[in-house]
Amino acid sequence: MMTPNTRRHCAGLVLLLLANPGFAVQPLTLQEVEQLAIRDPGIERFQHLANSYEEEAVAARQLPDPQLSAEIMQFPLDRPGFNRDPMTAVQLGVRQSFPRGSSRQISGERNQTLALAQREQGHAYQLEVVREARTAYLQLMLEQQRLVVLETSRGVFSNLAEVSRRTFASGLVSQQDVLRAELELERLEDRINEAEGQRAAARASLARWIGPAAQRPLQSDFPPLPQWQGADLNEHPLLAASQAQIQAGEQAVELAEQDYKAQWGVQVGYGIRTSSEARNPHRLSAMVTVDLPLFTGNRQDRRLAARQSDREAAVLARDERLLELRRQAEALSAQWQRLQSRETRYRERLLEVAEANAESAESAYSAGTVEFTALMEARLLALETRLESLRITAERKQVQAQLLYLLGEDQS
Repeated sequence: MMTPNTRRHCAGLVLLLLANPGFAVQPLTLQEVEQLAIRDPGIERFQHLANSYEEEAVAARQLPDPQLSAEIMQFPLDRPGFNRDPMTAVQLGVRQSFPRGSSRQISGERNQTLALAQREQGHAYQLEVVREARTAYLQLMLEQQRLVVLETSRGVFSNLAEVSRRTFASGLVSQQDVLRAELELERLEDRINEAEGQRAAARASLARWIGPAAQRPLQSDFPPLPQWQGADLNEHPLLAASQAQIQAGEQAVELAEQDYKAQWGVQVGYGIRTSSEARNPHRLSAMVTVDLPLFTGNRQDRRLAARQSDREAAVLARDERLLELRRQAEALSAQWQRLQSRETRYRERLLEVAEANAESAESAYSAGTVEFTALMEARLLALETRLESLRITAERKQVQAQLLYLLGEDQS
C-alpha cells in the first residue's frame, strides 16, 4: 500500500517527466490502470478481516483456561492460628471446564466460514474497483477524443468563417451568413473549453483509482475489452459471500442447539492440614460439576429461534441479491446489444454519409447551387455525427465493463 509520502514522490516524478519534452512518456494502457487500481487499500482491508476470523477460529477450538484455586479451611476465629486446630487445612486446586457438546468445533468452523465470506467480499470489492477504474479510463478516453475532434474541426469552421467574409465582400452572401459562421466558430471555441474542463474532471476521477499515473497520456483509440458471452451469476463473489453467510447462519443454529447440552467441569485439589497434631495431614480431593439446562423456555429456546431467524434472513438476502444481479445483467445486456447495433450503423454508414454530405455541400456551394446556410448545417451535422459515434462507442464499452463485473472478470 502506498504511503502519503510515496504518493507525493510519485506525483512529483510524474509531473517532472511530463514537463520534460525530451522524455517520451509511454501511453497509459487499460491493463496498467487495472493493475494500479487493485492496490486499493480497501481490498487489503477485507484480507485483514478474513485473517482476524481465521485467528478467532483457532482460538475458539481451544478449551477454556484452567482455573487455579487456593483455599484455607477450618481456620479458627476464636484462637487464630494455623497450628491451633487439627482440622485447619490449606488446599490448592485446579478446575477445568468443558464447553457444551461440540460448541468448540462448531464455533471454530463458523469463524472459518466468516473468514471465507470476507475473502469473497474482498474479491467482489476488487471487481468493483476494476469496474470503476475501467469506466473512469473509458470516460477520460471519450473526453480526450471528443476534444481532438473539436480541435480538428476548428480549422474547418475557421475556413468557413473566412470564406463567408470573402464572399460577403463580393456580395455573394448576406451579412447574416457571416455572423452565423462567426457565431458557430465562437460556439466551437466554447465547446473546446468545456471539453477541456470535462477532460480534467475525468482525469481527476481516474486519479481516484490510480493516483498520479492518471496524468500520463492515453492510447490513441479505445482499448479492447474481454467479450461478454453471458455468465453464471451464481458464481459471482457477492453471491459466494452470501452463501457463506447462510452457512455461518446454519452453524450459528447448531451452536445454539448445543446450549441444550450440559456443561461439565472437573476440579482436583491437594490439601494439607497445618496442625502438627493432625494425623495423615495430606488430602486429595476431586469434584465433577454439571449444569442442568432444565428451564429453556426463555433462554435456549429464544436464542435458537433468533439464530433460525438470522439464517432465514441470510437466505432471503442471497435470493434478493441474485434477483438484483439478474435484473442488472438483463438490462445491461439489452443496452449493450442496442449500443452495438448503433455503433455498427455509425461506423459502417452514418459517418461516411455525414462526411460525404458535407463534402457534397462544399462542392455545391462552390458551384453556387446551395446557400451558405446549407453548407454550415452540413458541416455541423458531420461534427455532431462524429461526436455521437464516439459517445456511443464509449458508452458501449462502459456497459461492457459493467457486464464483465457481473461475469466476475477483473483483468483484460
